[in-house]
Amino acid sequence: MLAQAPVDRPVVIGRGVAVVVPAVFGGLAAMVAVTYALHPSPAVALGVGMVWALVLVFVDSAIMGAESRTSWRSRIATFGPRMFISLAAALTFAGPLVMCLYTTEIAVQLRVDQEHDLATFKQSVIGTKYDASLAADRTGIAAAQAEIDKANRAVETAQTAVLDAKHQLTCEVHGVRAGAGCSGTTGRAGDGDRAAIRRDGLDQAEARLTAAEATARRTRERWAPAIATWRAEMARLEAARDQEDAQATDRYRAATGLAARRRALDEVAAADAGVARDVWIISALLVAIDLSALGMKLTTQTPSYDRLRRSQRMAIEQQATSGDEETLADVDRQRLEREARSDVHTAWVEAHVEVTRARIRAWVTHQLRDLGMDPTTPTEEPPWTAFSESPEPRPSEPAGAAESVETLLNRSVTREAVAVPFDGRLRRAARLGTVLNILCALVVIWHTIAATGALAVLPLGLAVATVGVVATVAAKTRWFSQGSAAMQMAATAIAFGGLVAPLLALLVVVL
Repeated sequence: MLAQAPVDRPVVIGRGVAVVVPAVFGGLAAMVAVTYALHPSPAVALGVGMVWALVLVFVDSAIMGAESRTSWRSRIATFGPRMFISLAAALTFAGPLVMCLYTTEIAVQLRVDQEHDLATFKQSVIGTKYDASLAADRTGIAAAQAEIDKANRAVETAQTAVLDAKHQLTCEVHGVRAGAGCSGTTGRAGDGDRAAIRRDGLDQAEARLTAAEATARRTRERWAPAIATWRAEMARLEAARDQEDAQATDRYRAATGLAARRRALDEVAAADAGVARDVWIISALLVAIDLSALGMKLTTQTPSYDRLRRSQRMAIEQQATSGDEETLADVDRQRLEREARSDVHTAWVEAHVEVTRARIRAWVTHQLRDLGMDPTTPTEEPPWTAFSESPEPRPSEPAGAAESVETLLNRSVTREAVAVPFDGRLRRAARLGTVLNILCALVVIWHTIAATGALAVLPLGLAVATVGVVATVAAKTRWFSQGSAAMQMAATAIAFGGLVAPLLALLVVVL
């Protein structure tokens, strides 16, 4: 067809390039997004990118193949849904490409965000969970240890008193008056009255030491089980806290998905006005590249090529119409032939009946003459003739026995099913189902990406959108357009599924 319109060949080639370029960028963006979100193998990421590039090729090819209209309403109806799809796809996958360009800055900011989020989580969640119990155990251990230390200090005081009493007794017995820590001695050696007093003081000091040691021992024995329990509980809580700290550290260090990278990019852009400007410019450029197919379609014209396409389409429609007319003509001709054969057969049967009746009457006349009777005298026809009335009432005959031969012949003729035209409302319902499927699928994908930063719902959205595409294709297929009642019911089910399926999918995912 391009050979017949060489003037429009450069424009058509440019449109082909405008279809391929957005598909390449879109496939690359999908591969980067899947890599950041799910961390799959390179083969899986490449496969997802190729599938998305193929989807964009189909969408942009549909835009290029749409017939240009002159009315602005027709243009909106034709290119509005396609423009929405292209814009949503551009906005969805422009972000991953921008993140890929700022990988170094995002990695640094991502590390800062991870440490900050980890510290906040440890303080607000893990600390709240374990600090109170650990503080209570430490308080109990401190109180018990304070009482034990008090008893031990009493023992130490009693031991000091015993040592001093022994020293003073030694000084008195050996007659040391002063010096070497001796005080209040008489200076006379021997075991006198003062020595007896010193010995009594020593006995009292030893008794107080014995009592203090007993008290300290009882205190230690009383608090030992509680201290052991508190220390075991503290060890268990500290081990659990350390385990949760390690798990939280691993979890936050592994938070490198789309949402975390998007947050880091926003923080980098907020901290640097130049980066923010560059991010906006690059995003706008990527969106413009993704919309290049639509812009190429709306801003270029191919009058010769479009005229040839319309002529070819009209020729195909006329050929289909003529084929339908020939089919209807064949059906009418066959019906007329059957009716003619039926009429001829009916006439032959009626003529045969009349001939048989005439023969019977001639035979009756001959028999009457042989008997000497006047054939012209009215007489009752013999009861065995086929046209005599029975004097006795006949039993009731089955329904349909009184029908004429012509009626029976007409009822026995085979009737062919006549094609039923496809209802235009089902066509419109199928097309509306396509639009709703695509819009709801995009909303589901966008909502999930914004909420989780993942593309796990992409297969669901594509599957839901496929239902609407099948509905539209079915509505335009000739098998449905001139099908039987069963085909009409199948087309109705497809159209209804195209209307209901996306709404249910949107309700399940969003809620």
